[in-house]
Amino acid sequence: MRPTLACLAVFCFALTAFAQQEYIGRYDAYAGYTYAGVPNLNLDQRGYHTQGGLNLNRWLSVGLDYSDFNGHTSLSPSQLSTGVQNQLASFAASQNIPPSVVAGLLLPYNATTRTFAGGPQLAYRPFKRITFLVHPGLGLIHENVKAKPAGALEQGVVSFFQNTGQLSSSGEKSDTTYFYGIGGGVEWSATKNVHLRFTADYVHTLLFNGFLRDPLNLFRLSVGPTFNFGKNVARAK
Repeated sequence: MRPTLACLAVFCFALTAFAQQEYIGRYDAYAGYTYAGVPNLNLDQRGYHTQGGLNLNRWLSVGLDYSDFNGHTSLSPSQLSTGVQNQLASFAASQNIPPSVVAGLLLPYNATTRTFAGGPQLAYRPFKRITFLVHPGLGLIHENVKAKPAGALEQGVVSFFQNTGQLSSSGEKSDTTYFYGIGGGVEWSATKNVHLRFTADYVHTLLFNGFLRDPLNLFRLSVGPTFNFGKNVARAK
């Protein structure tokens, strides 16, 4: 008798897990914590991430995406473009600074990054409480950096970049450009209207093109609650 009850319990649990999602609201609103990393620059940033979506049907939605994060690291001459490295070498020679000292230079800076994106998102709903998401990554990225020289040599390099127009008088540099890539995630339904979403995105961008040596690859991880509301999206007939 007990094995029969155990099998029945497992069967009922399986039916619950694989049952279709009954309610899918017309609108989604998400806000959560985000971590962003740029391996090329050894830059780690943290902040917040928000999304708003309109479910056109049970597998396709469109929406907007915004994130804001900041962090700090140090810039080395090897990360600069060839032209900027040559300028820096000329400056060092004029100041009688040995090339080995310049090569080992690390210039600290703070970075604040914002991303804006929009587009479609596909949803796969094989289980009652779990949804898998995938979307293209296409949008704009804006970054502002501010040099934080820690010594006389770093201050001299900042002054040189200011004189050549590479940095503003306040030691800052900003750029806005596009990015592209792919992202996705998984969402667990805690209740009918409140879900927990985890997303991951990987994008490629030409931020500070001409100043930095290489294009940048950025990945973003986010987690937070999603609120699903509005009229239930009808099933396809």
